[in-house]
Amino acid sequence: MLAAVESLSEREREVLELVAQYLTNDEIAERLGVSLETVKSHISRILFKLGVTNRRQAARLLRATGRS
Repeated sequence: MLAAVESLSEREREVLELVAQYLTNDEIAERLGVSLETVKSHISRILFKLGVTNRRQAARLLRATGRS
């Protein structure tokens, strides 16, 4: 579990932390100064790397590691 989170890039971890704060994709894009498509790409890669199927599961996994 921890290894999966640590396998994320720095930007992916940043996006995941914002997901865990219940921000929408639009809010994340605005906060990071990137496009909505970029956020969607990051989230897709995060879900794949963590082996989960949705944002809620990804956020739960992050919280379980004590990082959020």
